[in-house]
Parts: sequence; C-alpha cells; structure tokens
Amino acid sequence: MLEVIEVDMNFLDSIKTSSARFICEVEQVHVADTPIDIMATPEGIKTIDGFEQQFRVNHLAHYTLTALLLPALISSSTLYFNSRVIALTSNGQGLQALG
Repeated sequence: MLEVIEVDMNFLDSIKTSSARFICEVEQVHVADTPIDIMATPEGIKTIDGFEQQFRVNHLAHYTLTALLLPALISSSTLYFNSRVIALTSNGQGLQALG
C-alpha cells in the first residue's frame, strides 16, 4: 500500500509534524522515497530557520525526514525485505538508493 506524506520541505516544523503523523497512521514503513528538490533559486534566499533555501530543501530537509523515519524503517525491516530509503534527483540526473 502506498501512503503519501504532505510536507513543506522549507520548514523544519512541517517535516517533524508530518513525519510524526505519518508514523502514527501506518503500521510499518518499508520504503521512504524522497524525490522532491529545487534548483536554480536566487542566491541569498533564506528559509524561516535561516538556511539558504536550496541547501535547506535539497540536503537538510531530506536528511531530517530520513532521520525521523529511520526508526520506523528499521523496525519494519524483515529477513525477507530490508527497508530502504530511495533518494531521487531532478532532471533525470540519476537514482541514488541508500539501503
């Protein structure tokens, strides 16, 4: 079954709230797919928590979301199917699977 988290990656509070709600609503998490990123933002644009927007969304937000889902991913992993995180880049630059 596919479940989707709606989250604003510009805001740390949104990531924390959405991931906590998601974990409460599902029994197991086997795959976390984080395909959203931004590029070519004007230089100097900052997020509400003071980070440069492109760095915040593309790196810190994905790290935070993955870290918050990690305990659920680990506890859902089985001998027959290891849970995994899939991180996609934009513009068809490739697939990076972390597992």
